[in-house]
Amino acid sequence: MILSPKEIRLLENKYLEDTKTTNKELIYKAALAIYESYNYFGNILIITGKGNNASDGYALATILIDNGIIPSLFLCEDDFTIDGKYYYDLAISKGVKIVSNLDNINNYDIIIDAIYGIGFKGELNDKISNIINIINNSNKYVISIDINSGLNALNGLAKNAIKSNLTISLGYYKYGHFLNNAKDYIDKLINKDLGYSYLYDVELFNIDNAKALIERRKNFSNKGDYGYVGIMGGSRLYPGAIKLASLAQNSLYAGCGVSRIIVPDIISDKLYPYVLEATIYPLKSNGNNFIFDEIELKKAINRLNCLSIGVGISLDKEIELILEYLILNFEGNLIIDADALTILSKMNLNILNNSKSNIILTPHLKEFSRITGLEIDEILNNPVNACRNFTKKYNVTLLLKGPTTIITDKNKTYFVNSGTPGMATAGSGDVLIGILTGLLGYLKSDIVDIVSLGAFINGLAGECAKKEFGENGMVSSDTARCVSKVMKLIET
Repeated sequence: MILSPKEIRLLENKYLEDTKTTNKELIYKAALAIYESYNYFGNILIITGKGNNASDGYALATILIDNGIIPSLFLCEDDFTIDGKYYYDLAISKGVKIVSNLDNINNYDIIIDAIYGIGFKGELNDKISNIINIINNSNKYVISIDINSGLNALNGLAKNAIKSNLTISLGYYKYGHFLNNAKDYIDKLINKDLGYSYLYDVELFNIDNAKALIERRKNFSNKGDYGYVGIMGGSRLYPGAIKLASLAQNSLYAGCGVSRIIVPDIISDKLYPYVLEATIYPLKSNGNNFIFDEIELKKAINRLNCLSIGVGISLDKEIELILEYLILNFEGNLIIDADALTILSKMNLNILNNSKSNIILTPHLKEFSRITGLEIDEILNNPVNACRNFTKKYNVTLLLKGPTTIITDKNKTYFVNSGTPGMATAGSGDVLIGILTGLLGYLKSDIVDIVSLGAFINGLAGECAKKEFGENGMVSSDTARCVSKVMKLIET
């Protein structure tokens, strides 16, 4: 489960009430979980601020001393909570060392970051920002308690924050562990269970989720049992023959039975050299892109379980008519991506509530801003709420691309954390759409689960490509070639 700071506070209060646990006992429990998460050694410096995060640091100091390691404490602020003062005094009585400056920070083996916890928001003052810079420049092993000081636990935004080798989340993960800047500050992230038994509706999608969705194929089956899917796109200005062929191929890699490429007839000849397993369905064009012909369009989408539209489509009225028709009449899973999202943003979005399709939107941040009318900063400050509110209003499934992908409908929300910065390259989104189209062509689970699976596979394929080619040298076709390997991993 992944929670917002507000949800964590409510949960902890409920836990204390239900279990008759005191806050002092919960602090010790958290500190013990931190101690058990790493094999501590050598000289250790615990740097504290104020509040519960500092209290965890003081309690950790007492546990270290009890286990034969006497740490040093550096207090950024001489300010304590009641329970924090209790553990600070206890650490003093047990012989903890107090240091007044960070001049000798390079003498330590491990630095514990207990400055700010999930309550931090806004900006760091100059004093704390300078302390964080000293820590980050020390090249020492850094462990952050619960979340890195300087990171906003709601949205992962930061102007300056601790760069940790290990961050030990307590109880549940927080949104800020995954979103926006978070991955640039957190090298390794683990969560330690504190005994909470409450469920929330944001979940980190993992390999177990994936394995539960991919079913073993029956021997007595044929290609029709695994779905017909369509990729609709292209124009004379943006033919993208290889790209469209790759999309279709990725759909097949993801397990669908038949993949159909629907393109304007003006570019169909350009596709034939690149298409092996997929089929091509040309539609009438005006010399540049599709024209709206209801009879021909019906034939093109006949039998399709899933259709994606958007790649390389020109922005004109004919395409808007096609998109409107598909939203109102197509009865399968309809993925709206790329240029089609731009067209949709200029339409009356209430049309989405009248759709016969299961609508899946796959915007990046700027596209989502365009669709919602929200400023980018508004979305960044609380992306989960922005996504949820949109899906509740328009009854769609939304995939918001980012360092951690957010997938949500009006009932469930997933974070997909797989992937690598090497996927920030042309065509990565197209690989994703190919995978999604294939999966949505034959899997029968909830749409939000299948879309999350697609994002998860795409991310793992990117990680696979990184191992072979490195982050700077990989391209999207490298990711595409790894999709089959990831599918094999999930099946076993």
